[in-house]
Amino acid sequence: MNETCDIAIVGGGAAGLMAAIAAAEGRTAKIAIIERMDRCGSKILISGGGRCNLSNRSLSANDYFGGSRNFIRNVLASFGTKDTIRFFESLGVEITEEDEGRLFPRKGAHHLLAALLGRVGELGVQLVTGFFVEHITFTNGIYKIHGRSKSLSASRVVLACGGSACPACGTDGSGFALAASLGHSIIAPTPALVPIELNEPDLRKLAGITIDAELVLRAGDVETANSRGSMLFTHGGISGPAALNISRHIARSEAANPTLLLNSLPGRTLETLSREIREWMRLHPKAEIITSFKKILPERFCTAVFRREGIDASKRLSNLSRDDIKNTASAFTELSLSVKGVGEFKSAHATAGGVALTEVRYQTMESRISRGLYLAGEVLDVDGMTGGYNFQWAWSTGFIAGRASSAVFKKKC
Repeated sequence: MNETCDIAIVGGGAAGLMAAIAAAEGRTAKIAIIERMDRCGSKILISGGGRCNLSNRSLSANDYFGGSRNFIRNVLASFGTKDTIRFFESLGVEITEEDEGRLFPRKGAHHLLAALLGRVGELGVQLVTGFFVEHITFTNGIYKIHGRSKSLSASRVVLACGGSACPACGTDGSGFALAASLGHSIIAPTPALVPIELNEPDLRKLAGITIDAELVLRAGDVETANSRGSMLFTHGGISGPAALNISRHIARSEAANPTLLLNSLPGRTLETLSREIREWMRLHPKAEIITSFKKILPERFCTAVFRREGIDASKRLSNLSRDDIKNTASAFTELSLSVKGVGEFKSAHATAGGVALTEVRYQTMESRISRGLYLAGEVLDVDGMTGGYNFQWAWSTGFIAGRASSAVFKKKC
């Protein structure tokens, strides 16, 4: 097989599908999506347990990491959350909003993907599935995309084949190699939005417990990152939004032994909790200290913290010394956790690192290195927090890249 098209989009995920639709609408360009899996949108289908948190109402550039925040800010200004809502509603996808501004398709991921593929079909975009791209060459203004038994030529290429997270969906990092072969610099990829592994065997019995938490990452005495939200204890460490959002900083930390401080009562400090304990002493002097904590935190968690810190949980409030108060307040607001590392890419929801933003034009997502090459989605050095931010990055960059890549082709009558 040796075919030609005007625009070849490598990757049939969120960014690739959006790029195809944006490129095809109103233009006569012949467009093909090249997808290595047997179907497009595998990652869309599994995200959020099949619910697909597609964006976030309160999104801003400050919710992203990686390359230039100014680059990110301009991209989101060109195609942001409101644009995404309008786009999907135009496809018949009803959007519902949940806690913390998270946006979901009311009928789930399958309905959203069906709407995207339906529009792709209406616009006459060719889907080429089961095509693993081994390498791409660029000669005399033409890109040739080489597969094991197929090849395809195009004057424009949109590289939207994802990062390294979730390799079961076809995103194994090969897109970075393709970009590098075309002259791009790659910021070393690491897992992001991934569970954190701890060296805390005494906390393994807490697996399954969820608490509201604030996590602070320290390298020595220096705070390098912090995160707040729901946190889930696992058999090997911690997960949930609070852990996931700080995991990329652990993965990219150069510190030999980073430490996490856990505040299991966000909003309280050592000082304010100390005062609260003294008030409990005044109101309920005969009560055991653990009784007061069980009212605001899971009992199993409280018991584990008291045991871990060597504090007598059955001690009556009236018998607490000044040191008892301080040590207890510290245990619940500044519990030190020894970090082993983070999970592998197979358990990550996103990738930190990727193509350097300095080598891409934010106005068009076109490469500054290779003319006619556009980049979109997770292949770029941008990763967002959990809560719909990474899907929004895919929609935004996919739209800009698709629209710009087809600008030279004739408008449809």
